[in-house]
Amino acid sequence: MRKIFLNCRTDNLEEYREVAQFASENGFTHMVISQVEPSMWQWDRDRRDPYSNWSMLQSALFKIVVPEKLKGFLPEDYANRNFDTFVKRAEILKEYGLKAVYVGCEPAWLPEEVYREHPAWRGPRCDQPRRSRHEYYAPCTDNPEVVELYRECIHKLCSIVPIEYFEFLTNDSGSGICWSERLYPGANGPASCKHLSVADRAVHFLSVIQDAAKEAGVDAEV
Repeated sequence: MRKIFLNCRTDNLEEYREVAQFASENGFTHMVISQVEPSMWQWDRDRRDPYSNWSMLQSALFKIVVPEKLKGFLPEDYANRNFDTFVKRAEILKEYGLKAVYVGCEPAWLPEEVYREHPAWRGPRCDQPRRSRHEYYAPCTDNPEVVELYRECIHKLCSIVPIEYFEFLTNDSGSGICWSERLYPGANGPASCKHLSVADRAVHFLSVIQDAAKEAGVDAEV
């Protein structure tokens, strides 16, 4: 089936409904669902550091569902508000016969406290060194425990919100995949996964997302 996507960057549900109606009446098949509330908690870690401005406006999966092992590190009230918004947008899309699209940045950086508690989770440095005052690290998606974080997140999300298309930016706005040459600081990451090709790493990560969605009953394209 031909897919025709429409994005609607609004946090107003009534406006989202109006655009969904327009999309339905004009041949669109999918609509982006993934705008999140700006994550001010990221900038509040250090207001002198402008780099987090890039990531605070971007959607990331753990901004919507906080896995059990990340509770205490990430704000659950913030994620719960985003999750509730996703549920309401999904209901609107169902009403108009549209399917949900998620667009975000992954793997997205996590607070340094996470890596102090779980040092094996640390993946690549992903910030822009000329702009950032601190170093920012994404999790290593080849680490089995990190994989389970994403699996748990996607399973919970897709069990309630049937997202049928996921698209990820993996090298900008606070995200980074291990040993990619397109990371701002250059290719970097843990020695434990350096032997893997970037292609195999990307396929593995996207397959984790796809398989977790399938386990939740959603046949997703990633």
